[in-house]
Amino acid sequence: MFVGVDRFPVLYIGEQGPTKRDSEDPDELMQPYCGLDRDDGDMGQMGVGVVVLNPKTNQASRGWIWGLLGPKNLIASYRGMKILELISRIEHGTLADCWYAGLRKPHSSDQERVDRIVSLIGRQEHARIMEIIPPDLEDAVRLLREKEIHLPNFQFTQEIEAGTLQLTPFLEEIGVELEPAK
Repeated sequence: MFVGVDRFPVLYIGEQGPTKRDSEDPDELMQPYCGLDRDDGDMGQMGVGVVVLNPKTNQASRGWIWGLLGPKNLIASYRGMKILELISRIEHGTLADCWYAGLRKPHSSDQERVDRIVSLIGRQEHARIMEIIPPDLEDAVRLLREKEIHLPNFQFTQEIEAGTLQLTPFLEEIGVELEPAK
């Protein structure tokens, strides 16, 4: 984790796929990632990004990221990366749309973005991705906390309630709590 691509700290690297950007060299390769735009505390944004790889060297030449300054949502960012792996063309707003489509409970004002992504990847693929939790999640959270990048606990609570994440001693230690059953 925290492999640098240009100036972007990367938490997870996605699979190279068919993703292309409009008006780019058709031979360039794209690789999605989940990361931040900086690693010096809470002032940066966390989200989904893509790097352009030189087809001859397989080295990153440039990249883009879309995310929020807050709240930082690692799970939505990871899922946004997994969604981006399935998208064939990046257009204006695609990175944001992928991120919003990775949210467990998107706001109603963002539903059009989610619907746009679901229309591209299909309901079954979206449902499959929504069951995914980032690998080594607790290690990623520890690493972010060491760098004074704090994640709100609601994302963990939502996933526990959805049955995709178990409440662990580590999550309890960082303050994740469940509402008492009524």
